[in-house]
Amino acid sequence: MSAFEKWQVVTSVIQTVILLGALLVALYIGLKQADISSTQTEISKKQSDISESLLDLQYAVSVEIAYDSATKHLNIANRGQGNLYLWGDKLRDADRSIEKEPRLITPGGFYYIIADDFESLLLDRMGQDGEATVLFEVYLSSQRGAKYVVHAHLLVQITAGKVAIHSQTTSIEKSSW
Repeated sequence: MSAFEKWQVVTSVIQTVILLGALLVALYIGLKQADISSTQTEISKKQSDISESLLDLQYAVSVEIAYDSATKHLNIANRGQGNLYLWGDKLRDADRSIEKEPRLITPGGFYYIIADDFESLLLDRMGQDGEATVLFEVYLSSQRGAKYVVHAHLLVQITAGKVAIHSQTTSIEKSSW
């Protein structure tokens, strides 16, 4: 073998070693990049979950149900920061009433249900004196479209034909009514 041929073999070996080294480095960088990419995807998902939770907190459903004896209205007040949509209600073991179109309750606002007939019904059923707890449910959806059921107890006291109703909200739960 001549000197020129030996030089070509040495050069070819060096080029092959350099090419193999470049291939290994490229493979290492590619694998690291895949790890970084999957880590970034996980971080992005966690950030998205945190953002979703913050939005849920901002638009958390907060409802107060109160009876106004002067006007004989059962008031459903929105104490949250987002709009609520009242779809219906259910009193005791009666069938629930769900409307085709909801009623808007803006933040700080309320919707009332006229309860004149309710007092008459209570007097007919309970007489002039008595106490009872009546279960009441309200069906709402939030500004973000989530559906909720608000559970309340209406504590009814009748003394000498005078009706007093005290309400107590017991829970607000997500539900697919």
